[in-house]
Amino acid sequence: MAKVLVIDDEKGIRNTLQRLLGKDEHDVSMACDAEDALGQLSSTAFDVVVTDIVMPRITGVDLLRLIKDASPNVQVVMMTGAPNIETAAESLRAGAFDYLPKPISKEMLLKVVNNAARVKHLDDEKLRLEEENRKHQEDLEHLVKERTALLQAERDKLQGVLNGIGQGMYIVAGDYTIEFQNKFFEASFPGATGGICYSKYYGFSQPCKYCLMKKAAKTEKILQVEASIEGGNILELVFSPFADTDEENKTIILMRDITEQKAFQAEAMRAGHLASLGELAAGVAHEINNPINGIISCAEILRDQASNQGDKVNALEENREISKRIIDTGKRVAEIVKNLLKYSRDRKEEYSLANIMDIFSETLALSEKQITKDGIKLTIDAPLDLPKIKARSQELQQVFINMLSNARYAVNARFPGLNPEKFITIIVKPVYLEENSYIRIEFFDNGIGISENIFEKLCNPFFTTKPAGEGTGLGLNISHEIIKNHKGRILFDSIEGEYTKVKIDLPIDNGWV
Repeated sequence: MAKVLVIDDEKGIRNTLQRLLGKDEHDVSMACDAEDALGQLSSTAFDVVVTDIVMPRITGVDLLRLIKDASPNVQVVMMTGAPNIETAAESLRAGAFDYLPKPISKEMLLKVVNNAARVKHLDDEKLRLEEENRKHQEDLEHLVKERTALLQAERDKLQGVLNGIGQGMYIVAGDYTIEFQNKFFEASFPGATGGICYSKYYGFSQPCKYCLMKKAAKTEKILQVEASIEGGNILELVFSPFADTDEENKTIILMRDITEQKAFQAEAMRAGHLASLGELAAGVAHEINNPINGIISCAEILRDQASNQGDKVNALEENREISKRIIDTGKRVAEIVKNLLKYSRDRKEEYSLANIMDIFSETLALSEKQITKDGIKLTIDAPLDLPKIKARSQELQQVFINMLSNARYAVNARFPGLNPEKFITIIVKPVYLEENSYIRIEFFDNGIGISENIFEKLCNPFFTTKPAGEGTGLGLNISHEIIKNHKGRILFDSIEGEYTKVKIDLPIDNGWV
C-alpha cells in the first residue's frame, strides 16, 4: 500500500482515480490545483503523485519540478489527454517516473502506480541505509578518534614511566636491532635506535659475554645476570622475551647500576655477621670456661703430686692420665677458638663445590652447646649421599646460624627454662621442583610461631618480632639476600603458638651463566 496524491482540475477524474487506486488498498488524497498540492506535500509524506500535465496557472512539468525540489524521492506520474513525444520527453527529463495518456486503463494505472511506489520504497530504503552508513561511519570515526586519543595518552604515560624508571631500558628484535630505547640510553647513545645493540652500546662485533637474549627467547623465561664493567661498577641486566603483534620474538632488556646497592648489601651482611658473632661469642666464652677450669684443676693436681712423691709408680701413672686430660681439654679449647675465628673472618669467598653437611658441622660446633644447654632436643635427619652444590660456605653458615638462633629464641619464649617438650629438628633432603633439582633444608621448631599477617614483612630490613635490644631485624633480610644470590629461595610455614617451619631450597645445578 502506498500513499498517493492525485492532482487534477476535474473533479470527476480525481474521484475516478481515487476509487480505482483505493480498491488496490492505496491511501489516496486529492488536490485540485498546484497550490493545493504543494500545501499537502509540505505537510504529508507521499509516495506517489499522479498529476495532469495541463493545470490552471501552471504547467504540469513546472509543477513536477516544484514537487521534485520539495520532495526529491516522491515518484511523479504524468497524465495528459493530448500525448506527444516532446511532452513525454520533457516530463521524463524533469524527473517523472512515467507518462500515462488519457483515457487511462485501470490495469495500466495500477501497474504504473505500484511500480512507482516500489521505486519510492526502494529509494527510501536506500536513503535509510545511506543515512545509517553515514551515521555508522561518523560513529566509527568518532570511536577511532577516541581510541587513538586513549592509545596516545597510554603511550605517553608508558613513555613517561619508561623514561622515569631510573634505569636503562631498550627493546631489541631477534637480530639484535634496537627498536626502542628510553631517555636513559638516548642521553648516552643518541640515534642508536635502528642499529645493532652490541655495536652501538659496547662497540663489540658480536654479542657480549653477558648477553642472555637468545637463551631467554628459547626458554621463554625472564633471565637475569650481573655484569662487572670497566671501572669496577656492577650492572644488573634483565632479559624479558615477548612476541610482538607480528609474532616476531623480541626482548625487553633492563639495565641498572647496582654498585651502591651491592655495597649496602655487603655492609648489611657484615653488620649481621658481627651481630651473630657477638651472640656466638657469649656462648663460646661459656664453652671455653669449662675446659680452662679443667686445665687449671689438672695443673693443680700435678703440682700437689710433685710435692708428695710417696708412691712413684702410681704417681707417674696418674701424671700420664692427667697430662692426657690436659691435652684433650686444650685441643677442645683450640677447636672452639678455631671455629670462632674461621666464622669471624671477613673475606670475599668465591662460589665453590660444597657439602651441606660439612657446613652444618661447622655451624653446630659453634651453636649446638647453646641449644642443648637450654634443654632443647636437637635432631638432624639427612641422608649420607647428598650431592654437592655451588656455594659460599661462610655465607650459608651465617644463614644456618641465624635460623638456629631464631628457632632457639622461639622455643625458649614458649617454654622458659628446662622443658622436655622443647625441640628443634633439621631435615635435609633432595627435592625436585619445577623441573629443577634442589637440596631442601628445613628448620622445624615448636616455638611461639609467627602470625600469618606478617609473613610478607619477615625479610624486610630492620623488621623484627623480638623485644627492643634482642634483635637487629637484619638476620632474615641478610639470609634472604644470601639465598637469593645462591639462586635459591626461603619459604615460611607457621601457626602462631604452635610451630614454625623455615624451608631453604638451594639448587643443585645453580644455573650459573
